[in-house]
Amino acid sequence: ELKAHHGKRQAAILEIVRSGEPKTVYEVARTLWTRLPGYHLTLATAEVNAHLEKAMDDGLVRVDEGRFRAA
Repeated sequence: ELKAHHGKRQAAILEIVRSGEPKTVYEVARTLWTRLPGYHLTLATAEVNAHLEKAMDDGLVRVDEGRFRAA
């Protein structure tokens, strides 16, 4: 169940990064979670960052000047 959840979250993040202009980690988090308050948004941003780092390791995204886009 946890692996399935992780896979769905990774897919959602990749979909956001692939659509439109390159985005910062914060912009991806705000797109994924539109109503999170303060500290929860900080945790969400950390989660997105971890997913994006894994996606970079896997060659799925790249980062230029702090903005992520599809590789």
